[in-house]
Amino acid sequence: DKQPFEQKAAKLKEKYEK
Repeated sequence: DKQPFEQKAAKLKEKYEK
């Protein structure tokens, strides 16, 4: 687990993009 921010950012980005 050395990139929890990247995964969270990707999910948030997708939610914000929609």
